[in-house]
Amino acid sequence: MAEGTVKAGTIVRHIGGHQERTTFEAPVDKGASMNVMQQVASATSYARRYGLLLALGLATGEDDDGHGTTPIASLFVTEDEYQRICDLIAETNTKPEDFAGFMGVESLREITRRDYRKAVQALEAKKKRMANGNGGAQ
Repeated sequence: MAEGTVKAGTIVRHIGGHQERTTFEAPVDKGASMNVMQQVASATSYARRYGLLLALGLATGEDDDGHGTTPIASLFVTEDEYQRICDLIAETNTKPEDFAGFMGVESLREITRRDYRKAVQALEAKKKRMANGNGGAQ
């Protein structure tokens, strides 16, 4: 396990004896506006949730009509997209935890690629309002 990550193991057993074992490793978001315990708890919750999705073979992304599979990691914003969101949050003096709540996620790392445009548009609109002297809370 890499430093700054948590790993969750999941075992799903069927009464007939079959079992699926998975592990999922998640980074601890040290940039989040939480204390260390909350950062670890958030990463642990994330790892447990996605470990279970892997064990059950469930997908949370858009259906691709059987044309291939999408790794879970690719459902979320890339590192560059995450950094752009963080930069816009800083530029607009937005509290990261407030923006995460606005986006319906526990951590900024949980923003999906599908919702990336919504996140950037909301922050850009706030930035524009601030430039026009209108401010505006998220």
